[in-house]
Amino acid sequence: MDSFPEEDVAAGRADRTLQQEHSPDELGPEMRAEFEQVRLRRIEEGFSEGILWIYFRSPEETWQALYGREGWLLYDPATGTQLDFRLTVMN
Repeated sequence: MDSFPEEDVAAGRADRTLQQEHSPDELGPEMRAEFEQVRLRRIEEGFSEGILWIYFRSPEETWQALYGREGWLLYDPATGTQLDFRLTVMN
């Protein structure tokens, strides 16, 4: 998996509006179950139980340059490790 710049991930995590607009609770039951399976598998691989799915949207300049991305990012806040990304929108 390609990683996003840490400062962009931090900005996305801090963006309360973005995170409120894209709550994992709003995903369908099948997708929530799939996301949870991925998260649990990563915990079994030795990652922290604190890993979580956040919604990520690349900065505006990436969209203007036609390589913007957004989607669900499995992230370990303790280490800054990006574990999985599920793309939902790209340009």
